[in-house]
Amino acid sequence: MKKMKAEVSSLKLINSKKMYFLVLIFIYCILVVLNFLTPLIADDFAYIAKTSGVSSIIHDEYLQYMQQNGRSVAHIMVRFFLLMPKIIFNFVNPLVFLYVVGIIYKMSNFSNLKFGSYRYLLITIAIFLFVPKFGETILWETGAINYLWTFGIMISLLYLYHNKVVNNKNVKIPSFIIFIIGILSGWCNENTSAGTLLLILGYMAIEWKINNKKVENWMKLGLLGEILGFVIMMTSPGNRIRSSWFTRSSWSLPKKFLYGLNDVSNSLSENAVVLIVITLMAIIFCIYLYRNKYNYILGILYFLVGVATCYSLSLSPTGNGWSRSYFGGVMFIIVAFVICFPNLFNLDNFKIVNPIFTTLYVTLLLFTFFNFTSGFLDIINSNNQTKQRYAFIVSEKNKGNMNPEVADFEFYPNTKYPAYSPDLSHIGPDPEYKYNKFTAEYFGVKTVRSIPTDQWKAKFEK
Repeated sequence: MKKMKAEVSSLKLINSKKMYFLVLIFIYCILVVLNFLTPLIADDFAYIAKTSGVSSIIHDEYLQYMQQNGRSVAHIMVRFFLLMPKIIFNFVNPLVFLYVVGIIYKMSNFSNLKFGSYRYLLITIAIFLFVPKFGETILWETGAINYLWTFGIMISLLYLYHNKVVNNKNVKIPSFIIFIIGILSGWCNENTSAGTLLLILGYMAIEWKINNKKVENWMKLGLLGEILGFVIMMTSPGNRIRSSWFTRSSWSLPKKFLYGLNDVSNSLSENAVVLIVITLMAIIFCIYLYRNKYNYILGILYFLVGVATCYSLSLSPTGNGWSRSYFGGVMFIIVAFVICFPNLFNLDNFKIVNPIFTTLYVTLLLFTFFNFTSGFLDIINSNNQTKQRYAFIVSEKNKGNMNPEVADFEFYPNTKYPAYSPDLSHIGPDPEYKYNKFTAEYFGVKTVRSIPTDQWKAKFEK
């Protein structure tokens, strides 16, 4: 009897409102620290240099739409926040992360638990472990706004459909506003916006065929807005110009697709096989043991759309290696996983399910700890080396040297958690290289260039 009372008491504690908010505060504080350890790099300097001021943001982004690519929604936000002190982004970005996780939590919570802190933490763990290039898509200012923030727009639109189809809750937002949200969602990211479009169609099909209800006008307007925004983004003249930078753009469509198909398959098998396996396991158990009217259907829908979103990269002119471009597809697969993940505290009739999924949960938690310790060290080392170079530029400027030289960026992270990546465009040996110019303009010097580390040490270290 005492043991049973202790178990009930512990379950109440885990699922209490207090514990739920403690988890949120814990995650928020960690992300704030990580954001403070992530300096401005690469494209951050480019957008600062290419943005004249708040009043010119729309005009500056119009030029990019015409000359480089069509992700205007993301880049307007990037330009706006990069005009502010970075400390503002350091505190706002973790809030966006908590918001995205919170929406996924609401969509995956099919129980009566209002404050299931274990599920909220599970979503955070899955994102931390499985999203590609965590530092570039969650911590780096330009990258986070392009991927995490825009995903927040898309998942917000999907939640309106989810709430109506699954919870039968009428949307109180005016249809015109939903149409605008649809445009913004479709104008966010090439492959993820396309995946969002497919999911909207999936929700509408469920409402029509399974719920046997008429698809409401606001749902049609949201879909229309999504399509319109997607078309505006994809027909950007800048997209065609940017595509011409890459060799793959000259390939025939069949050749591009076949090679791309192979590349995407290799990338998924090398980097996402664990996520795919545990998601399929969750879906299969859900179908046979604890399905309700919606959870297994939505699990299958999000999984298929997530995989399709990844494979749409087969036609990308930029290549198909494991990169930020997989972010949206992986996030959709994570949604499928947590939608089909059981309520561990309400499965008394399924004695085999609780041990299996509890073991899985604890295993993921342990791997998160292992990854965080090594990733945190990578982030610190990356931050230190980057800040040292920036401090040297400022030091030389203060000495009157307006053409400083820095050591080559030779830091190669062992994990995906630092925002720094050798693949990003950093200061190079040519002072006329555009990113050298952007960096020089940011620090207020005439030119800046990098030289081999051994030469730099011989020249400047005493």
